Amino acid sequence: MKPVERNVVDQDFDFDVVVIGAGYGGFDAARHAAERGLRTAVVEARELGGTCVNRGCVPSKALLAASGRLRAFSDRDHLAALGIHTGGVRFERQRLADHARTLVESVRSNMGKSLKRAGVELLNGRGRLGRTRTVVEDLSTEQHLQHGLQSGRLHFARQVVVRASSGIERTCSARH
Repeated sequence: MKPVERNVVDQDFDFDVVVIGAGYGGFDAARHAAERGLRTAVVEARELGGTCVNRGCVPSKALLAASGRLRAFSDRDHLAALGIHTGGVRFERQRLADHARTLVESVRSNMGKSLKRAGVELLNGRGRLGRTRTVVEDLSTEQHLQHGLQSGRLHFARQVVVRASSGIERTCSARH
């Protein structure tokens, strides 16, 4: 890939692209930008992967796969027709939950490694749009937010990509 050429004006920006939210869409947008030579950061308040990786698709599919295996091993007539004979099939709920949690942690870890390898800077905090071409990275704790106190860092970017939980993507530039 051809690196992006920079001019003097670009030096006024901390990043070429700042992505707010590191769910799968934000992760993909940040990695894509960085792989094309853009100085990229992603701001995330919680865990990498968003709802899908941490509380939705990944753990759900891990549990569905386990339940499918349980159902297959419970079909004694079908297994006997194949010459397979099993005793009683049972499951341990906690071990299934631990498997799903371990899978989530693995996917999240791999996402972080992938972003770092691509050169994306990970900013831990709650990102929000400030004035034109500005992202505020709120570093406040929940207690500070409850009392109306905020602290944050400003980051200036040529482009800001907001990944909303609804899947709507909005890019903000100088006109926004």
